[in-house]
Amino acid sequence: MVLRRYTAAVRERLLSWFDAHARPLPWRTPGARDPYRVLVAETLLQQTQAARAGEAFPRFLARFPDPTALAAARDHEVLAQWQGLGYYQRALRLHRCAQVLVRDHGGTLPDDLAALEALPGVGRYTARAIAAQAFGQAHVAVDANVRRLGARLLGLAQPEDRVIEAGLATLLWGDASDSRHADRLPDHMTEALIELGATCCTPRRPACHACPLRRACHAAASGEPEAFPAPRRRRPPRREQLRLLVARRGAAVALARRPGHGRWAGLWGFPQANDANPVGRPLAGFEHGLSHRNLQVRPLLVRAERVPAEVVWVPLSRVAEGGGEHPVAAVDQRLARQLLAADERRAERSSALVGSA
Repeated sequence: MVLRRYTAAVRERLLSWFDAHARPLPWRTPGARDPYRVLVAETLLQQTQAARAGEAFPRFLARFPDPTALAAARDHEVLAQWQGLGYYQRALRLHRCAQVLVRDHGGTLPDDLAALEALPGVGRYTARAIAAQAFGQAHVAVDANVRRLGARLLGLAQPEDRVIEAGLATLLWGDASDSRHADRLPDHMTEALIELGATCCTPRRPACHACPLRRACHAAASGEPEAFPAPRRRRPPRREQLRLLVARRGAAVALARRPGHGRWAGLWGFPQANDANPVGRPLAGFEHGLSHRNLQVRPLLVRAERVPAEVVWVPLSRVAEGGGEHPVAAVDQRLARQLLAADERRAERSSALVGSA
C-alpha cells in the first residue's frame, strides 16, 4: 500500500530526471524503438561499457541493418564487426538469433515474451527490455544496474530478480492511468531505470542527493545506501597458463581457427601449444586478464613447418590491428603488438650499429 501511494509521483520524477540527464547514446535516436535495434543494443551492452557499445552500434547496423542481412552473413563477417568488444559468443548467438528470426518469424522479432525468451542469446532480461522498449509492454528489465537500484529502493539485502521485477512494477505502474506520461509508458520508464542505476545509483558513493527517487528509497532513508544489496564474496580470479606458438614467414605469422565453442569461439589466433608440440624458443610473456581468469601468456617461437597444416598466414601488422578477414581475440592482438615492438627495437639497434661502423 505504501508503494502504491508513491506511484504517480515516482513516475513523474523519474521521467523528468531521464529527460534532463539521459546520456546521448545512439540507440536513443528517433527510430531506436525498432525491435531489431533494441536487440542489437542490448546484446552489445552485455558486459560492455555503454561508451564502447555506442561506438560499435552504428557500425554494426550499417553492416547488418536488419535480421535478414545478419542471418545471411558468415560467422567471420559477424565476428569482424564485433572486433574489440570481447565476449564473442554474444556475436555468434546474435547471428543464430537472426537466422531463427528469418526461419521461424518472417525476419521480425515476436512481441510475445515467451517467444522472445526462446530466441538464442535472449534471456530473461533482454526479452523484457525488448518487450518494454520496442513493444510498450509493462515489464521491468533487471540488469545489474536495476538489480542494485531495486535492492536499494525496496530495502533488499539479498535481491532476487523476480522480487525486484514485482516490486518495481508496483512502484511504477500500480496506477498508470493517472500519469501525465501515459503515452511514454513503459518503454521510457524501463530505460530510465537502467540509466538511473548506471549513472546515479552507483555501487560506490551513490549520488542520493541527485536521485529523483530518494523520497521512496529505503536505502537512502537508512543513511547507509551502500549496505544494499549486501556485498557478495567474490572468488579471486584463477590463474591459467596459455602457451601460444609464434611461427613467422617473412612479415606474416601463422593463425589457426579456434573451435566454434568455448573461449574465443570461431576467432583466429596464434596456435595453442600442447604436449605434442615441439618446444620452441621462449619469447617475452605477459599477463592477460579476463573476467574470471588471469592468463599467463607464454609465447614460443617455432619454425614454420612445426605449426599445424590448417593455418593461414596473415601479416603481423594486420593481426595487431584485429586480423581483418581473420578476426582475432584481444590476447592475440596484444601478442602481435608486442612482436611488432620487438621488431622495431631490433631494427633500431641494427641501424645504430651500422651508423657507428
